[in-house]
Amino acid sequence: MQEQNLEEWKEKIDRSAEQITVPDTLTPGAVQQMLEERKNRTSAGRKEHRHYRRFAGIAAAVAVLVIAVGTYGWNKYGTDDAQPKKAALSVTETVDSTQDTEKKEQIGAFTLAKSYQDVYAAVQKKSNSQKELAEGTVDDLFFVEDTGSAEAKKESSGTHSDTNLQVNGVDEGDIVKNDGNYLYVLNDDRVTIVDIRDKNMRKLSEIRPELTENDILLQLYVDNDRLYVIKQGWETQQEEIQSDSTEADNDSGFIGCYKDIAYEPDGNVSTVLLTYDISERANPVLSATMKMDGAYQSSRKVGNFIYLFTDRWVSRDGKNWKAQVIPEIAGKKADAGCFYVQKNGTTEVIMASVNLKETSKAADHMVLLDSGRQVYMGTDAIYLYQMEYERGEKTKIAKFSYKNGMFSAIAETTVKGAIRDTFAISESGGELRILTTDSQNSLSENRLYLLDADLKKEGLLENIAKGEEIYAARYLGNIAYFITYHNTDPLFAVDISDPAHPKPLGNVKMTGYSDYLHPFGDGLLLGIGYETNAKTSEKTGVKLTMFDISDPINLRILDSVTINEDFCSAAENYKCAFVDTGRGLVGFATETWTKTNYNRYMLFQWDGTSFVKKISLKRTQQKMDTWTGAEQMRGLSSGDRFYVLHVERDDFSLISYDMKNDFQEIETQKY
Repeated sequence: MQEQNLEEWKEKIDRSAEQITVPDTLTPGAVQQMLEERKNRTSAGRKEHRHYRRFAGIAAAVAVLVIAVGTYGWNKYGTDDAQPKKAALSVTETVDSTQDTEKKEQIGAFTLAKSYQDVYAAVQKKSNSQKELAEGTVDDLFFVEDTGSAEAKKESSGTHSDTNLQVNGVDEGDIVKNDGNYLYVLNDDRVTIVDIRDKNMRKLSEIRPELTENDILLQLYVDNDRLYVIKQGWETQQEEIQSDSTEADNDSGFIGCYKDIAYEPDGNVSTVLLTYDISERANPVLSATMKMDGAYQSSRKVGNFIYLFTDRWVSRDGKNWKAQVIPEIAGKKADAGCFYVQKNGTTEVIMASVNLKETSKAADHMVLLDSGRQVYMGTDAIYLYQMEYERGEKTKIAKFSYKNGMFSAIAETTVKGAIRDTFAISESGGELRILTTDSQNSLSENRLYLLDADLKKEGLLENIAKGEEIYAARYLGNIAYFITYHNTDPLFAVDISDPAHPKPLGNVKMTGYSDYLHPFGDGLLLGIGYETNAKTSEKTGVKLTMFDISDPINLRILDSVTINEDFCSAAENYKCAFVDTGRGLVGFATETWTKTNYNRYMLFQWDGTSFVKKISLKRTQQKMDTWTGAEQMRGLSSGDRFYVLHVERDDFSLISYDMKNDFQEIETQKY
């Protein structure tokens, strides 16, 4: 990218529906870092409309920046899970039909395509300009006993921590994985495997995937003797754009538009799943590659399948626009019978399932022509939800099954208000519970919806904490717990055992608010968030709170601690929270923005009555170009050892502690 285009990038970012704070010193890498952070914040339960945060992350290819800025709405996805059926096609069209199971012809505003012509027709109904992309938030960017090599057969040191998940049993990709014997750390252009079975850590190997300057590694999974790495790539391609005027070119939304030539971002972004055989941890071997079109949005791993979600903007601009409309998955064009289209769609949302027994191809796939949806994936179904603001604030929700990796549409509905927290939507026994906030009126209003297996309304609780917004939620058994906030932070409890008649039980107030709630054993609920000034609502520090929920009618606060820091990783991204209820431990990283910016990893232990600080590890910023935020610091455990991981762009450090010896530091290794 040319330096003279930096100001143009800033303008394009600042024109987005939700403003991004752009630093004065801007580089292509810095812009990508900001966009990468912004992409991740909604899907991880972050409240970007309420919190300022430092933008940092792994430096990526400039090409990824082109996609992020050039296709606003890039991360907004909607995947319609229905099983492909053979469609009638013209002689020139071919389809790889993955299965013959019938699909629903209609789900909500979506119609199942009968041929590629239906897809082309739907795309042609849209304007040629990116100006009409739907507005909204930029959403979401995610162990069996090892019996492989002789090295791996050495016994694990005991219990170990896993990635903190939204749903138990639904694994998510992350920058670090822990199987109790080894740590797998993704950093910049490589994955490092560290042996932690003995007291002293030992680096075994590095995996360096083949990357171009436009590729970036995003997340990883580990399952037995297989390691899965997700990367995203971009291939630049010049495409002639037809426009009526110079003004139309300037407003097209493309990066680097010069008269009638533009860098065409559609169809050239791809997501790749790399599979490595790690039965010999010291010698990983690439065993399979699966590539699909679209910018990476999210992924999940359930049982023997990894589910990948990507999306890309579609356009009828250019001479070869039809060739760009049909995405490729594992080297084959998507089946026409796997498309759900609608007249207002601006983005293709692509979903693929990959059987871990054969990771070079997709078991099933689905493409939606949509304007953007977020993903909640339960153990039985996938829920795709989308906020709309045209005629009042509302959320559209579509439900799909994914049994044995095969997608099938079930139902769609709309509820009033917007889902503001990742944990505000939850499935249990086929039923869906949703907490929403409608803040378009002068006085915001919160609602609790209880929907049956067909997304039909069973019960509704309205007029909850008028004038406040839902900041955090958690469903525990038949009780819904949630935090609302204006100047104080009430924790509410609602009995949902009878879905038709949800019943408020009790609440307790405190200053500040919790952004993340985590069950902490019998009768306890942990809150992580911020302390605020009760009069001005100004944040004054990071706050840790322990709630007594043993009696939901008489909720109590047992203890709270305020830390003089500006930002808390776990409050914004639940994967950053380390919680070990057995040992009473809670860990997270913080950031402080002073003349000397720094990160700090904090570990507290709950002794039954109060929080006791065990670790306070400070990491001062060294260089701006290698600085990473608090979300790149993670706490992990294996047996009686605790580890703090601090990832920077060029390297990472691991610090180990002896939990049996009051968390005495054992060693520090830099890799």
